[in-house]
Amino acid sequence: MNLTRRQNLALFALIVIFLVAFAVRIYALDTQSMWIDEGVTHDLAMRTMDDSARRVASAVHVPLYFWTMHLWIGVAGDSVFTMRFISVAFSLLTVALAYALGRKLFGITAGLAAAAFIALNTFSIYYAQEMRMYAMLSAVAGGALWFYIRFIQHLRWRDGVILAILNTMGTLTHYTFAFFMAAQGVMAVLWMALIGYRALRAQGGLDIAAGWRALWPTLWRYTAVNLLWLLLYTPWILGGGPSRIGIHPNISPAVPLEQLLREIQGWLAFGRTYEQNMGGMGIAVYLLLIFGLLIPPKARRGVWAWWKMLLPVAWVLVMLAVYLYLELYLRYMRFLLPAQLAFALWMGRGVWVLWHLQTRHQERWTRYLPKAAAAMAVVGLLFNMSNGLYPLYNDPQHQRDNYKALAERLEQETTAEDAIILDAPNQSQVFLYYYDGEAPVFLLPASGDYEQARRETEQIIEDYRRIYVLFYGQAEQDPLNVVERALIEGAYQVSDEWVGSVRFVRYSTPDALNAPQPVNVRFGEHITLESVAYNSDALRAGDVLQIQLNWQTDAVLEARYKVFLHLVNSEGQLVAQRDSEPGGGSAITPTWQPQQTIVDNHALVLPVELPAGEYTLLVGLYDLSNPTDRLPLEDGADALSLLTIRIQ
Repeated sequence: MNLTRRQNLALFALIVIFLVAFAVRIYALDTQSMWIDEGVTHDLAMRTMDDSARRVASAVHVPLYFWTMHLWIGVAGDSVFTMRFISVAFSLLTVALAYALGRKLFGITAGLAAAAFIALNTFSIYYAQEMRMYAMLSAVAGGALWFYIRFIQHLRWRDGVILAILNTMGTLTHYTFAFFMAAQGVMAVLWMALIGYRALRAQGGLDIAAGWRALWPTLWRYTAVNLLWLLLYTPWILGGGPSRIGIHPNISPAVPLEQLLREIQGWLAFGRTYEQNMGGMGIAVYLLLIFGLLIPPKARRGVWAWWKMLLPVAWVLVMLAVYLYLELYLRYMRFLLPAQLAFALWMGRGVWVLWHLQTRHQERWTRYLPKAAAAMAVVGLLFNMSNGLYPLYNDPQHQRDNYKALAERLEQETTAEDAIILDAPNQSQVFLYYYDGEAPVFLLPASGDYEQARRETEQIIEDYRRIYVLFYGQAEQDPLNVVERALIEGAYQVSDEWVGSVRFVRYSTPDALNAPQPVNVRFGEHITLESVAYNSDALRAGDVLQIQLNWQTDAVLEARYKVFLHLVNSEGQLVAQRDSEPGGGSAITPTWQPQQTIVDNHALVLPVELPAGEYTLLVGLYDLSNPTDRLPLEDGADALSLLTIRIQ
């Protein structure tokens, strides 16, 4: 087959786009750790297909992606790279479908532009590098749209049957595929309205019979296709999967509509890094969207031209309307990934219209201005999109929770005398994928029996030397906070830090403390340190100093204060410290009641390289909102020399 010069250029451009799309998706594919949802994917994919189907039904998911992953793992193994590669493949298929759809609907220029806009969009790239179903969802939507267009245009049963199968695959990939099917329905109704109206007006009057005859073939065949989809989907319905959708509440925090729409526009046009890479090119997006709504004068009488123009627009707007109606806000932006394909097609059509726009005087140089504007818009947008790649790969705000690093760290720190607690059921699946240490791992609370969870936590405190806790979604997993309260009351918090959205807390289980020694020193106007107890003043480097501070206030406190413990050497140099709100954050100072004793446990880890000698432990309080604002003692000092520690 002999290709024209224009077709050769288009083929070359498509190959370049595809290679770039592959490179940016395969780059650093397994560098980031799996996070909690990917751990769920791995766990379900390793089960039998029947078992995974039962489990996903109770978790408000559908099984097709997990079945696909199960089969893929059987061939390629379960390394992070191979498991994520299947999302890369689906994302690349979406790029190819963007070109095919753009070319079919509008022309080669639109197809190339749409494919390029998806290739470098960090929304698409991010989910191409995650072992979840969203890249597959977008690819299935693109394939369904291809056969939907063919079916609407020609009403061939072959296309209708394939459309029904793809719609079934989509609804078995994720429930939000229904958003896309709603857009299909809207456009089918619009098409039938257009052809019916055209037939009604064909004879210059209202011929209802002619309108019905024109409408009927599309109506009954489209109805039959959807009945076939319903028939194929019925086993899942009878299995009770959809009946559990309402069990899991929407937990996305509300945001103002203006902010939400800005975020959605940014993600669809540039990706999740739009704040870093949009620059001043937002105006170019609006320019292309406006041109994407224009119909060339010669095509304005054709209903097909209008329908094709509205197809990606309706896809975006219908999905967005359903998304807003369900109040999914920012937490579930990934559900809109299929709409990013439609958005790219809309923008691609804008490029196509602008490229083919004819000026009044075609013989002058001005005829090249529309093409120059289209080229500048595309180049500028793609350049800015490429600027989002570095933050996508390196900026912490776009990184997944690093369970791999946490597991490696705990392998180094823990022994069989220590314990690890995970507070989210799904954490164990990803944590145990990486962890191969000696310390036993406990899942608490393991059920809704919170009293049992408290007893198990207390038993762990009794049986082990140190406890390491990974809190994730604590308010959802342990709404009564029984596990952390038991740890705070029965152990000594050593450290508290955030690793992404995982809160990593270390505790030292209690040694025998000496009898409380009176202190009775006032900090500021109202707070008094009544007494102190500690495990020992003769320790070794690497040991843990456990100390119990007993506070009291004579008035209600408005400010939140942090307690600091500083260990300094003979020259006043800081060698170890711990800063924490009282009770590990469970007894913040505004909750203190006058004349009530507040028991405040702390643990200070002594550095393993600490030289032998005598050290002084200082204690004080400072305003949480202004760390330099320490509460003064009566003698004007800003810290109390509490005791002397001898390092042996």
